[in-house]
Amino acid sequence: LDPMCYVFYGIDDMPFEFYLDLSRHLWDESRHHLMGARRLRQMGYDLKDIPIPYREDAQQDLEAYYSGLTMFGEACSFNRKRDSMKAYYSRGDIISGMTAEIDIADERSHVRFGKKWVPLLFKQRLGDNSSLEEIRNKLMQGRIAGNERGEFDDLSEEEKDKLSHSAFCGRIEFKYLDFERP
Repeated sequence: LDPMCYVFYGIDDMPFEFYLDLSRHLWDESRHHLMGARRLRQMGYDLKDIPIPYREDAQQDLEAYYSGLTMFGEACSFNRKRDSMKAYYSRGDIISGMTAEIDIADERSHVRFGKKWVPLLFKQRLGDNSSLEEIRNKLMQGRIAGNERGEFDDLSEEEKDKLSHSAFCGRIEFKYLDFERP
């Protein structure tokens, strides 16, 4: 949630409607956090034991953060979240299943917001008139070039250049940490 607040604060030259959409996005992320934290406590986890990633300079690369979040972080999460939802329901965990369903519905809106605003952000703030698809490909290639987690080590340079959005999403799924229940 914190980086999204920095986006709201740090990007100050967008149309008013952008801030309305971003406000909704922030509210959704707040609810997601509260729902997830409440559920983890109900399941016996101590939230103090769960590391929370934090960037030193949260205002750095606001456009790239918002774009990456909406075009990849959220857009690439649907299969994993649907699988989680089904697993919760199959085990009779209705609350966790419903939480995942709410998250999926909200993420669809966030991806739609990103598709709407990312090209304007790049145009107004960076002078980049690229299409959404071109911007998404640039961001994707930047992530592939960084390859910090080694998700793309097995691909040739030619394969990396031709990687589709859905194939990219399949490689960047979040890594789960194993936490032992108390």
